[in-house]
Amino acid sequence: MPVVTVDPDTMQYALGSLFPQRRTLHMAGRKWVFYWDGYGAVFRSSVDGVTWSDKTLFKTGVTNMFDVFFDGTYVHYANNQGGWGEKIKYRRGTPTSEGEINWLDEQDVIGDVGFMDYPVSIAVDSNGYPCITYRKSDASLYARPMVIKSSRNDGTWETESGYPKELKPSDDYGWITQCVALTGGKMFFFYASEMYFIRGRLLSDSTLWQEEVCSVRQPELPQTYKAITEGDDIHLAYLEMYNYNVKYRRRVYGTGWVDEVTVCSTANNRARPQPYLMSPNHLVVFWAGYPLQNEVYQRECIDGGWSALPVRIFYDPSTIDRHSLRSPDVNGMYYESAWMVSEDGKWKIRYGTEPYGVLPFGKGIILSSAFQPKFIGERIIW
Repeated sequence: MPVVTVDPDTMQYALGSLFPQRRTLHMAGRKWVFYWDGYGAVFRSSVDGVTWSDKTLFKTGVTNMFDVFFDGTYVHYANNQGGWGEKIKYRRGTPTSEGEINWLDEQDVIGDVGFMDYPVSIAVDSNGYPCITYRKSDASLYARPMVIKSSRNDGTWETESGYPKELKPSDDYGWITQCVALTGGKMFFFYASEMYFIRGRLLSDSTLWQEEVCSVRQPELPQTYKAITEGDDIHLAYLEMYNYNVKYRRRVYGTGWVDEVTVCSTANNRARPQPYLMSPNHLVVFWAGYPLQNEVYQRECIDGGWSALPVRIFYDPSTIDRHSLRSPDVNGMYYESAWMVSEDGKWKIRYGTEPYGVLPFGKGIILSSAFQPKFIGERIIW
């Protein structure tokens, strides 16, 4: 299937390139891309990943500082522009098979005079209660990672007693957070900065457990990581500082973080690895821009065994803005990603979709007649 253009003329950071917010979702039998078009937050959707709807504006006057999350029934949205005292906003909607979202009224979450509470990350626990992580900055611009949770699961917001909570009592300039949902109401909150390894804390039975060091190395930038969940296990991918290795690590619930894996050595700086769950115990990690700047690559792990070679999965005639890469969290039938290119003086959003197909490990992956086995041996040498 071809790589297609979703939007032929938009903003440079339309996909929220500087932060690890979600931008691609699967909902109501459709593929969705959320982005910023210079006027506000918009989305487009598609049934097949080739033909895309017109864009729909759902929030005016915002930039790319928003995040979205789909819980299987509802889509949840959080945003804060980062102005002093500006409130974090929350909204819940119901996606339809026609490519629309029926939104409830927007809710105020928190906003303290003299502080900036951004950027945000949102996830919803298995009981429907939303959590938002963010960094709280004071006038000196020193910040701390925070989490706030709602006591309501009906689309309105009422802050749960005891929140917001401080995730780490340490000031730094650049905390970037991400929250993910496990089962049984459990959550896991990540936070990283330019001075620390990726760290995180488990929320279970209303208890915020002690800090865990989640990465063996420091990330190249605090935003070059992404985590997804598989039941109560967590898959974490990030770009290592200095040598730019794409790294992967799994947290096994009840055991902890297991040995780290180098998925790709010496990838380009600012590559943004994207873990992607095909099915239980079948993980794919995507990255863009290495070895060639106009290609997206992947490597697979099935039942704990990694494919011997990374494989090109998408080709773009233009250079890919490698830190704009975004992939859905899970999809069992296709490899999918969105990214941005600068072409003909315009910033464009691309979307790639390929059906899944596997050869034995060590032989690589054939996706269509355009991807021949010889390509793997001749073009990609690690």
